[in-house]
Amino acid sequence: MKHKFLSLVLTCLYLNVLSYNPEHLALLKNAHLKGGVVCKNCDFSGEEGKGIVLQGYILPNCDFEGSNFANANLSGTQFPNSNFSKTNLQNTIFTDSYLDNCDFSGANAYNSRFINSRLHNSKFINSVLAQTYFTFGMLHFTNFTQAHFDGTYFDHADLFGAVFTDSTGSIHTDYSTSFCCTIMPDKTVRSEPNGMCGTKQMDHCKHTRY
Repeated sequence: MKHKFLSLVLTCLYLNVLSYNPEHLALLKNAHLKGGVVCKNCDFSGEEGKGIVLQGYILPNCDFEGSNFANANLSGTQFPNSNFSKTNLQNTIFTDSYLDNCDFSGANAYNSRFINSRLHNSKFINSVLAQTYFTFGMLHFTNFTQAHFDGTYFDHADLFGAVFTDSTGSIHTDYSTSFCCTIMPDKTVRSEPNGMCGTKQMDHCKHTRY
């Protein structure tokens, strides 16, 4: 009886730690290199520091519409041509990731990290991007139409050809969003003293060829 009770307690603790669905995680791991996963409204979330860890996986052509990736660590992953529309990406880490042609429309990416990641031709239409980091990101022709910015970081990012139509917190007027050595959509370099951009970095921007 005692063993059964202890087993039940440990099972409950295990489920609390793994708040994501282990079957959903296994689905991704089994599709490494092949991709093509369809997992709509799936749960990959966890409390801070307890979301899924899937670093370095290659999963092209996936469909995760409506899924929850809160607090997941997906750094170094490759998800080209994938659908992340209407997903919960709060505190999600996509550092050093390859995300060309991905659809993040309607996603909540509050405080997420796309640092040093490539997102050419991706969509963030009507997405929440408050306190999101695109630092050192490659974002050619990325579509931010009607996206919400507030304290967003674009330091050292390349925004050539990006679209910001009707976005909340315009890149031209929002002083809470940080641009330092940032290549703007028209290929000009923006480097005002804001956020991470100090005087020395501004001077570096002026003498750097892009």
